[in-house]
Amino acid sequence: MTTEDGTYFAQITDIHVGNNNLNGEAAKRNLAVALDEIASLTPTPACILATADLVCSGGRGELEEYVGIAAAAKLPVHALPANHDLWGEPDSVAWQELIGPERQAVDLEGLTVLMFPDIQRKPEGGWHALVTDEHLGWLEEELGKRPSGTCVVAFHAPILEQDGDWHDNWRDSNADAFLDVMRAHRVQALITGHWHRVNEWEVGGVRLINCGSLVGWQWTGIPPYHSFPVRAGYALYHWHGGQLRWFWRELFGQEVRPAVQLNAVRIGSLHTGGPRPQVRPIEVFTRVPIQAHTCAPGMRVDQVEWSVTRGDWRPMQQTFNGLWQEWEADLDPADFRAGEHVFTVRASVDGRISAYDAVPIHLSEGRSPPLCAAIARRETVFELFYLPE
Repeated sequence: MTTEDGTYFAQITDIHVGNNNLNGEAAKRNLAVALDEIASLTPTPACILATADLVCSGGRGELEEYVGIAAAAKLPVHALPANHDLWGEPDSVAWQELIGPERQAVDLEGLTVLMFPDIQRKPEGGWHALVTDEHLGWLEEELGKRPSGTCVVAFHAPILEQDGDWHDNWRDSNADAFLDVMRAHRVQALITGHWHRVNEWEVGGVRLINCGSLVGWQWTGIPPYHSFPVRAGYALYHWHGGQLRWFWRELFGQEVRPAVQLNAVRIGSLHTGGPRPQVRPIEVFTRVPIQAHTCAPGMRVDQVEWSVTRGDWRPMQQTFNGLWQEWEADLDPADFRAGEHVFTVRASVDGRISAYDAVPIHLSEGRSPPLCAAIARRETVFELFYLPE
């Protein structure tokens, strides 16, 4: 089992302090609480990355409000801007005066994080994702200074392939050229925010980690509320032995007693999504590894078990023990009835069941698509409404 040796750092994103008519006070509170909570962790993370949308309308007053809260941080906070941080001013002068440079290299122990602003103004108005020639040259120069495989690149909008192009902000962009550079230097991961979602996938041969929002909601555009509430939180990262691990930490989990966070994280190579109550249902065709994460500050998680059939709980083995714990097992669909099921995990502390999480899955008895052990379905909203036996 791997232990907690190594370097930690944290990521906050999509904070939206300021002109936020949904939960503006919560945005300010969440920022203050997260900064304090991250600094109180043992081992203490080396720094905090803030991957844009720190504020809402990008005015100087909002940026000053953010700085007033972030000034109390006990750890270094490294920030990059996106459209929400810049559109209230005709240029980025306010950002540079109040926050600092728009791009920077953050050197940690054996790992470097390169942060740059990917969201650019369009000449005709609006915003899109683009790696400018200047930023691409800077990235190549900085990556060339360091050993291959020892860098992470942080920006705002995630890159996702779609119908021969790129989804959302990256459509008709130079994402191909950017990914070529990332792949050539064996970048450990791309770290993003923007979608207010928790997920991980591979794009162009490069690992991409998408962190959920600290503000705790997702924009839908559907009136009258225009947004959907999700659990607020931040990401923690662990670097050791050439391996980058990460964990989604739900804010205010410590208010529940006992304060145990449990998430079913991965089925096969697929991340189960989030933040809860969102999940990513998965169809399983053959035997796959499964993974769960726990976090129980000041306590010891005795056991994590999984089930797809009522009353049939099977043990998971702990594979990592640090600021959070990782647990693994194998799921073989041949052991169960084919069809729709609920994949459930539960954690025990001091012999008492203390937390559950669940994801809808479909166990297939038919042939899988070529070389696929599992495939993802469309995201949905799902939470247990009963405690499994």
